[in-house]
Amino acid sequence: MNRRTQYGVLNGYAKFLDSTKDSGKLSCLREILDFYLPYAASVVSSEAFWQEHVEESDDFEPNKNWIPRVVVDAAKMLVANDKIELGDEDFKHVYDAILAIKGHATGIEPSDDPMTSAINNSRGIAVEAFLQFVLRRCRDADKSAIGHTEEWGELQELVEAELAGCVNGKALESSTLYACYLAQLQYADARWVEINIAKIFPFDHLANVLAALAGLSFANTTPHVYAALSNANIPFQALALDDLVGSARERLIKRVALAYIWGNETLDSPVVDAMFSDARIDDLLELAKTIGRWSDEKLSKEQIVRAKTLASALVGFGIQEPSRRRVLLSTASRFIGFAIGPTDADMSWLLSVAPYAQDSHESDHFLEALNRIVPEDAEKSFQLLCAFMSNYVPGYDYRDRLQALIRKLDSAGFHTQIIPIVNKLVMSGGGPKWVELYKELGGKALPSDPLEE
Repeated sequence: MNRRTQYGVLNGYAKFLDSTKDSGKLSCLREILDFYLPYAASVVSSEAFWQEHVEESDDFEPNKNWIPRVVVDAAKMLVANDKIELGDEDFKHVYDAILAIKGHATGIEPSDDPMTSAINNSRGIAVEAFLQFVLRRCRDADKSAIGHTEEWGELQELVEAELAGCVNGKALESSTLYACYLAQLQYADARWVEINIAKIFPFDHLANVLAALAGLSFANTTPHVYAALSNANIPFQALALDDLVGSARERLIKRVALAYIWGNETLDSPVVDAMFSDARIDDLLELAKTIGRWSDEKLSKEQIVRAKTLASALVGFGIQEPSRRRVLLSTASRFIGFAIGPTDADMSWLLSVAPYAQDSHESDHFLEALNRIVPEDAEKSFQLLCAFMSNYVPGYDYRDRLQALIRKLDSAGFHTQIIPIVNKLVMSGGGPKWVELYKELGGKALPSDPLEE
């Protein structure tokens, strides 16, 4: 048959296999696999197939180059699904197809999104299918009491051979996917990962390490993965690269943020300490944003202490150059969420950061936290409100949180102290709702000049 028809046949069966894998009708797959797998493997394993001229069509019709993708997609699906039982012959055909495509297909070029490129490239899919094949063999072996040491040993040489090609800007899809599968490779052999992690992240080959760092963005986020990275000094070296930009850099910083909260990094750790400089202030800002967002999460007491320790350091650093580091200070204001029922130590950095809370889009979060602090300690809540109001310019009061705070403090015994604050809001053009609040709290008509009272 011609290649267009051949593609149609292979694609039709591949789609059927994919649609059946989770349908509870796996029994019908056996008969199909017995002829599909050897046929698909024989097509792509032929040297003549790869040397054959490609017929192009203006009508975007399938040709020879469409076939490897559909074959390797099906192979990856089969080995990834443990519900589908595969025998030795099945594995051999899958293995032959994967290696043939991996050995002949063209890989990806450098790009801004190596991961997307890799998983949409025939060779990239073949590399991923190969990794899935290795993992499937290990999982199947682990169902016995023996474990997967023997299976890993048989495949380790091929795993290493592929990794050895990840240099000089070559095999970028493999650099990307090996880093993406870091946790899975640890399952196969954690010691192997420890020994070979410098080859997975080869800093003397810029294109490859950037591809690997892009792939790392999609790797499982676990303490074990971070420990392997940290032991090899990967995060510090990676963030020192000016070429590491965009989401790959942001996600690596988020990984560092998690490690800090877990207690696997400290303020004195090289990777965190290096961020406390104007040259790296964008990284520090990303770290602050990431951890600040967790102020609404249920963290352990130890994690909250670590978050507040970072807050104090952020504010201390920012306040040294407040005009240049104003954005950092406003971002740090979100850390108030970690200090409901603030201690005296908390107040030292909270009072410093409060005047900058309005600069952030999170100012409503600061006011919401102050509302929650009132029942815990109204005096400290009032002190923080005064610090917040020192630079306050009337604007949109989201969900009337500022008004709610003022009412709570008035009820908590701060009536005399609250009236001048409302006066200031009225005189600075806060609008009718502040006039009404003044009347409500004052119990009398608004004077001609509230500031005279």
